[in-house]
This record gives sequence, structure tokens and C-alpha cells, in this order.
Amino acid sequence: MLSGQPVLSPALIIVCVIMAITVGLIYRLTALGSLWTVPWAAIRAAVQLAAIASVLAAALSRLWSSMLVLAVMFVVASLTAARRSQASCGSALLTVSLALGLLAVLPLLLLSGVEPLTGVAVVPIVAIVLGSTMTAVAVAAPVGVGHPQAARCGGRSGAEPRYERT
Repeated sequence: MLSGQPVLSPALIIVCVIMAITVGLIYRLTALGSLWTVPWAAIRAAVQLAAIASVLAAALSRLWSSMLVLAVMFVVASLTAARRSQASCGSALLTVSLALGLLAVLPLLLLSGVEPLTGVAVVPIVAIVLGSTMTAVAVAAPVGVGHPQAARCGGRSGAEPRYERT
């Protein structure tokens, strides 16, 4: 096990199957749905993870392909932040906010040498920073809707309170 490679052993497969079936039974006994809903979701998730792992394994071998993966991640994060914040207009500003969040952290990590400029090192770090930035932007964006300027985009006028205290 010192090689650092994950091992898909028979014991691991058996444990995963038992867990999926157990959760499926609990799902059915609690009348939430079919017995096969959860096991089917587990199979679908395993296939999706295998596909993503294959793409990432190929992409992380070179810096340029890692940057392509990060560009796709950035687009998805921008769209997700816009959806989560329910931005009707101003999605471009959310994208700028995401970019500024990355620019505040990544140059410091890369230029200081804390993080090596290799695909296998950059992708996880950028993904973590991007995920955190996306969450912060999606949570903070609705607060900005209370700003008087937001009325131009169909937002609130800012006259009524955003949050009520009880």
C-alpha cells in the first residue's frame, strides 16, 4: 500500500454493495420510494466518478490540459454561482467576483513557490479555492440585491428590509 495507488479490493466492493443494499432497504421501509432508487444512484455515481477520474488522469499529465480543465471548472462555477444566487442579471459580475477571488489567492501560492506549477498540484488547489469562492459569491450575492442599484435589474429597491429580526 505504499505506492499511493488506491486499491479496489473485493472486500471494498462487497462493503459498498452491502451499504447500498442496506440504504435501499431503509429507503423502502421508510416509504420514501423504490428499493432500487439508492443502489441505482450508487451505481450511477460510481460510473460518473470513474469517467471523471479517467478524464482527470489524462488531463493532469500536462500543464496545458490542466489549464483546460480549470477553465471548464471556472465556467461551471460561474453558472452554478449565478443559479444559486438566483441572479437574473449581473451574472457577469458574479463571474468577475469569482475571478477576483482566485486572483487574490493563487498568485501568492504559485509565485511564492508554496504550490508547484504542475498540473497535478495546481488543479486540486484551484478547485478548492474556486469552490470556496463560488460558495462565498453565491451566498453574498443576494445581500447585494438589497442595494438601491439592484432595482435596475429587477431586484429590490433597497427601501424594504432584507432581513427581519425577530
